[in-house]
Formats: sequence, C-alpha cells, structure tokens
Amino acid sequence: MKGAPNFKQWPDSVDGMWKIELLRWLGKITGIKTLIETGTCEGVTPWNLRNDFDSIHTIELHAGLFESATKRLSGLRHVKQWYGSSRGELANMINRAGTGPILFWLDAHSSGPHTADDGDVLPFEIETITRLCPDALIVVDDMMSRDQFVGQIDCNFPRGWTCEYRTGEIIMHRAGKYSIPEFE
Repeated sequence: MKGAPNFKQWPDSVDGMWKIELLRWLGKITGIKTLIETGTCEGVTPWNLRNDFDSIHTIELHAGLFESATKRLSGLRHVKQWYGSSRGELANMINRAGTGPILFWLDAHSSGPHTADDGDVLPFEIETITRLCPDALIVVDDMMSRDQFVGQIDCNFPRGWTCEYRTGEIIMHRAGKYSIPEFE
C-alpha cells in the first residue's frame, strides 16, 4: 500500500492513496471542511489531507504509532491528535470539532498485529456518530461487503440512514442528506 512507509497490508481491498483521494473527493463534493479519523496509524491520512480540510481530529491507541504520527503532523495547527480509544474519546472529539457537518473516516478495525486492538469498536462508533451528528458523512474502511458491515454492527443499524458499498468502503449518511455520485 502506498503512503505509509512501514504499513503492512492486512488485508486491504484498495490502495491507500485511493482511499485518501476518496476522502478528498467526498469533502470537495459535499463542502464538508471537518474530518474526524479513528485510527491515525502513522498520520498519513491527515498529512495528505492537510490542505483539504479546515479542521482534522485523529485518534490513535498504539503508543508507538501515535508518536510516529506526532512527528509527521507537528506544526499543523488545524490537526488535533488524540491518544487513546475512540470508545473513550469520540464524543469529546465530536464536541471539540464544533458545529457543521463532519466527514468521519473510521479506520481502526482489524488493522493487523502491528497496531493496537480495542476489540470491536465499530458498533459504538456508529451509534455515537449517528446520535450526535445528524449531518455526518461516514466512511468505514476495509469492509468486504455491505452484509459484512451490517452484520458487524448487529441489529443496531440506525433508522433513517443510507448505507452504500463502494470498493471496500461503506459510505453512510442520512437518507436524502447527500447524493454521492460514483467515484471516478
């Protein structure tokens, strides 16, 4: 995978730079200027999107990866790094992000043995976001199908939300809020 120098593929359906371009494109077509990422890893995503969003919040649970990301992202005042679990900090991150729509990049799921493991936080993340951010646009990384995603968040799929599958990524938004064309 291009982007992160020490990244070990675990399984990844698409190239990392494709994912960054997807987030850049979604921000551009929706006008969303705030990004919240769960799973900073080495800080590649916020670094590559630093000129595309006015505010970026990113959290990492693994101490070594957090330190690597801190070196990469130092000096970027509009990038706020969080150390810990999204389980404990996601609501705080949302509150600190301010008002307006937020693009969420949920990238802290089954990333392999070189990363931290906080169990299955995805159901918690989805519940927190859909409860606190009615204007959210959510992208969930590394999903092999829509059925895998819906099965992972159990029967708690939020009412009134649309779920689309796009080449390894799930895109969620309130029904009718965003019209997401095919990514080119």
